[in-house]
Amino acid sequence: MKTWLNKRFEIYQNLIMNDDLNSLIIQMRNMVIETRERGGKMIFAGNGASNTIATHASLDFMNQLGIPCLPLNDSSVITAFSNDFGYDSCVERFTKLHANENDMLVLISSSGMSENIVRAAKYANGVGCGIVTFTGFSSNNYLKTLGDVNFWVDSNEYNIVENIHMMWLISVCDLIAFEEKEIIGTHGRNL
Repeated sequence: MKTWLNKRFEIYQNLIMNDDLNSLIIQMRNMVIETRERGGKMIFAGNGASNTIATHASLDFMNQLGIPCLPLNDSSVITAFSNDFGYDSCVERFTKLHANENDMLVLISSSGMSENIVRAAKYANGVGCGIVTFTGFSSNNYLKTLGDVNFWVDSNEYNIVENIHMMWLISVCDLIAFEEKEIIGTHGRNL
């Protein structure tokens, strides 16, 4: 067991930092600041565990940084849109109803091939909404070609990809919170 654990954490250690990571985090940080300054909002979406990551990140960016955030996590919205328009159109419809050129869309998909997430990115590109993607698996995944900033984990294991996505995403929030520490209290932005 110790050998397996040591190897597992070595994998995380090797994947967590890459040559482009600091640049990507700074680029996303700049997008978040610009979105907030424009009076825009952040929209978050993913499937399964990626949806959980999106919801968690949405809370942190909203509470810590005071930026309006909208996660696609309401089961009645997801099931209604999926029932009426098809699951592949669900996130796209949500994006059509909420996104504009002042906003940014954060899309999380381990494979980068989820049709509902890809469609949302295509729509957001068409209206000038900023897009940040978090993917894994193949370096040639389709979602990775659609974002303004694209984070990619070089792994085919869901748990590894998802855990690193969470770390990277929250690191952006933590960086801004550190920069704005004089207006951010223990439990969030002072209002």
